[in-house]
Amino acid sequence: KHSDSHIEPEKTPMLKELEETLWLSAMKKGGFKEAVIRIILSVTSANHIINMAEYDAAKEIMKSDDRLKAVTPDELKNLIREQSALLEKDREQALETLINLLWLKKDRKAAMKIARSLTDIEAIKKFKKTALLKKIESILLKDDPEFVYSS
Repeated sequence: KHSDSHIEPEKTPMLKELEETLWLSAMKKGGFKEAVIRIILSVTSANHIINMAEYDAAKEIMKSDDRLKAVTPDELKNLIREQSALLEKDREQALETLINLLWLKKDRKAAMKIARSLTDIEAIKKFKKTALLKKIESILLKDDPEFVYSS
């Protein structure tokens, strides 16, 4: 009787090394577009959830630079798929190799500006939530002598 199940052979040290070399090579491949997509994904999915504010910000970022504006929806889908896989494989190395994609200082600065704009959104959201929590607490617990808001 023939079995349809595929049994993966155990990887030899040479095969493992080859695989690592291919992953590293993939992480160093690309340019500004790949770097920006990788940055957007790493910042927005730091908690593995991309919320609407982050999604909207990412859309605005894609309109902010001529190189990003030219990306078609299909190309964007592929870029997201590729860069997600690289981040999933080895997040640390995927971030370390960004420098290989951003040769020019002006591109590094532009990419950093994008990263900061995304983290600013997170900071603003956190600030608003904290302010709202303080307001609710002060309303609900204002008559409680034990109430002292802990920042």
